[in-house]
Amino acid sequence: MPNVIVICANGLQTAYLGTYGNPWIHTPNIDRIAAQGTVFDWHFPDNLTTIPARRSWWSGQLTLHDPLKGWGPLEDPKELELLTLLKSAGIRTTLISDCPYINDPSMGYARAWSERVLVRGSGYDQWCDPNTNKVDCTTEPNLPLPTAEDPNFELWQTRWNDLLRNRNRTGRIQDEHQTGLAQVIIKAEDWLSRQASGSAPYCLWLDIFCPHGPWDLPEFYRDYYASDRADQFEIHETGDLVPPKPSDTKQIRSLIDVPGGWVGDIISDEELIRLRKTYAGAVTMLDTWVGHLLEYLETSQKLSDTVIAFTSDQGEPLGEHGFVRRPVANVHEELAHTPLIIRWPNRSESGQRIGALVQSVDLSSTILNCFGQKTPDHWHGKDLKQLVDKPETPWREFLITGMDNDIHAIRTQHWLLIEHAQVDEEPEDTAEIDKMLYDDDEDKPELFIKPEDRWERHDVSAMYEEVVSELSELLHENLEKLASEPV
Repeated sequence: MPNVIVICANGLQTAYLGTYGNPWIHTPNIDRIAAQGTVFDWHFPDNLTTIPARRSWWSGQLTLHDPLKGWGPLEDPKELELLTLLKSAGIRTTLISDCPYINDPSMGYARAWSERVLVRGSGYDQWCDPNTNKVDCTTEPNLPLPTAEDPNFELWQTRWNDLLRNRNRTGRIQDEHQTGLAQVIIKAEDWLSRQASGSAPYCLWLDIFCPHGPWDLPEFYRDYYASDRADQFEIHETGDLVPPKPSDTKQIRSLIDVPGGWVGDIISDEELIRLRKTYAGAVTMLDTWVGHLLEYLETSQKLSDTVIAFTSDQGEPLGEHGFVRRPVANVHEELAHTPLIIRWPNRSESGQRIGALVQSVDLSSTILNCFGQKTPDHWHGKDLKQLVDKPETPWREFLITGMDNDIHAIRTQHWLLIEHAQVDEEPEDTAEIDKMLYDDDEDKPELFIKPEDRWERHDVSAMYEEVVSELSELLHENLEKLASEPV
């Protein structure tokens, strides 16, 4: 029976990985996992973003239909059924995480593991006492604090003061070994070194906050792509990447973080180019430390009995649809399409690519089945090893995704339909219903041809009204079906 290691990177956009087509960002170690394993080309979490994605992973069930299963704290132990099933089967479950949302004890997501190692100080982790650690984020030129009149001024001031306190305490700018990413890998290697040969099998989950913002990186990675050796990530009007052009962006300020907002408002076009390169540097830093882990596993001869799954909970909007971060709910490519790469010990599947539509809940079933355990009937996923062994295996004809119960999408091999939430009130005059379904033209259903329109730039809903109607009906039928299932 193999062991399983899950490497979960937070906020990793597939377009920034070599194995998913990026031509200029250095990710040789993640690409190595892909070359030795199976790449799932079309993998989507059902419920975006951080906390909701983990509800689906660790429960084995789709959760996008339930407004109570979003960003709130864990209330039902069944939401960690994957962990309880593994523990019942004698499998040790260990979480090593620097994700502040998962580490927050009030959320309850770290409590069901056999063992947990929580790394503090990433993101806006409220780790340091503000009374004894005085900082002032207004003096940091690379943090564009909103004006005092902005309703979110105090929120961002609090977050960024916490960020600076954490930076000072860890020393991560001067020493990359003190970053949350490096600490997770270092502690994972230490944990692995203490596992005796022949001991009970384990599932080790590495929850890495990188490359999720803020991007408070050591200078080496912050400036890695800032010279003329790599260009900005641009979207051509056809939705394709334009060829690289030399561009020195070192003179543009390197933003550590930005409030979620619109290009031209919270960030200039030049700053966006710089931010994309900073983000690329974070991806390369992630890849570097994944490489350290792979080297350790190889030299310690642990690769021969270990399944490695590399994935992410979400992507990261970086101006592809006019905004940065998540000022609005969205399910576009840059956020909803996430990597999934699995390397099995026998490596018979080396270099394989799977074009089926797969979701986070499939990873849950796959982990369970790696340990010889049957997928519960009420789970929504299937063991991905079936696809690896027989790629022609029938899989799902469509999948659905959503965010914040505000927007949902249905994806087939050929189409993506995006729908915004409808209003709750129903008018007495049913003739007025259609007028009330959408706040404005931007909230009407959008239809995109897939996979040709990778970046969803060309809405063709007016040209294919029948397709819109059919997909919309299918979407709502399945949302209603999910809502009617017993808890």
